Amino acid sequence: MQGYINAFRKALVEVSTVSKEEALDKFIRGLKPYIKKDVLIHAPSDWETAALAAERVAAAGSKSSTYYSYTNNNNNNHA
Repeated sequence: MQGYINAFRKALVEVSTVSKEEALDKFIRGLKPYIKKDVLIHAPSDWETAALAAERVAAAGSKSSTYYSYTNNNNNNHA
């Protein structure tokens, strides 16, 4: 997620004519669907706020997928 945010920030610096609304729209369009859905629930007013929400969603998603992988692997070992 941090890579996407950094690349987006860099692109905004290079194209300084992007409005606040357009930046938010383009940032959200570039998110993965499961992250986009959760970010939109928070109705961010700018791309920076959307980025913070996306980081939280991505971090929570990676923790649950790690947990799922761990529990799934442990269940397979007890068969």
